[in-house]
Amino acid sequence: MAGILWPEQSQENALASLRTAVWRARSHVPELLTSTRHDVDLHPDVTVDVHQLAEVARYPLDQSRLQSLADQRGVLDILASHGELLPGWYDDWVLVERERVRLQHVRALETLADQLLRGDQPSDAVRAALAATTLEPFRDSAHAVVMRAYLSEGNTSEAIRHFQHYRSQLHRELGVGPSIAVQRLIRPHLARFAG
Repeated sequence: MAGILWPEQSQENALASLRTAVWRARSHVPELLTSTRHDVDLHPDVTVDVHQLAEVARYPLDQSRLQSLADQRGVLDILASHGELLPGWYDDWVLVERERVRLQHVRALETLADQLLRGDQPSDAVRAALAATTLEPFRDSAHAVVMRAYLSEGNTSEAIRHFQHYRSQLHRELGVGPSIAVQRLIRPHLARFAG
């Protein structure tokens, strides 16, 4: 751990820095860490946001866990408020874990958006789907849910505007267009709106 946190220091100095950091943490927040001569860990009562996110992200995937609209909105509040894991860290293990957490997060938001849409809650579905597109700006399935939610609430112009923005973004950033499925979803509305 000392080598990861203080890679530019010698092993001896890194260990001294670790001891100092543990001492400071204990003096400011006595119940934060547990440690032995060879191990440092978070106290079992400490809540870790990424663990909370992982637990909450499982809820939309297990229909039996979400019993009510209040449950869905509570899950949405948590999922929509979480950001990136350890921003600014670029160690290989962080990059892999960040990607795993991000994908789990996006899938949970998409699934929840679909559930909210089926439950006739298009505004909440839009919120969940837009949170998914923020995490993954080039994911067709997330943008499709946004458009379906707008269409569900009768907001055709907003669905078309979202499609056009997404199409422009894909073309500008990646030189591609939306998937055939996304185009099929919006095509009848484009024709009707233009005519």
